[in-house]
Amino acid sequence: MDTSTQSPTFTTLGCLDDIMPDIDLPMILSFACPTSRLQIAQQNLYRSFKSLLDKSPWLNGYIHSNVGGLAGSYRVGSKFLSHSAALLSSDVEHMNDKREKIEFQDLSSHTKYKAKTYSELVSENMPNRYLSPKLLVPNRTTENPNVKHAIRARVSFVKHGVFVVLSTSHSLMDATSLSAIFGEWLPPREEKNLHSYCIHLSGDLVGPAPAS
Repeated sequence: MDTSTQSPTFTTLGCLDDIMPDIDLPMILSFACPTSRLQIAQQNLYRSFKSLLDKSPWLNGYIHSNVGGLAGSYRVGSKFLSHSAALLSSDVEHMNDKREKIEFQDLSSHTKYKAKTYSELVSENMPNRYLSPKLLVPNRTTENPNVKHAIRARVSFVKHGVFVVLSTSHSLMDATSLSAIFGEWLPPREEKNLHSYCIHLSGDLVGPAPAS
């Protein structure tokens, strides 16, 4: 991403990023956590994610595609990163996306997970059928098809374990950069704060979520 800001409210993406499609790039991290500690884990994950967004405000932004009125100023098809969902075009002027950037769900009773504990899934090498994008990957869309969240997180609780998925845009960053964001949010071997109530503190990095 080109971090040179043309406006206090939006930034153009770099040349290479700009030609990349705005498609989802999700990555998943999992770790064991006793069921009795899930509420504490949720509170700590929420607080630390908010702290991450405060330190890196651009993660709290939105990607705009197919923006009109660019003739003479920008290449047609240019994408922009804005602080708000409603800054760059009149058709989203009144749009107000109130969804949190992070969401939580309990899948411990879901038909796919209710018969397995997290440790059993790990012992089976985490089969792909338990890594369903439909269930685990957060939705970056807004009510306008040309405006998407720069990043969103979804935390899913299963029996004695947690799946944490970050989803961003391929036009904003690649998997290496997303791994770095994960590292800032959930630093390995950081035992004092976020993971003080969890087992396997560094997590079990599964990698990009499968396509289907």
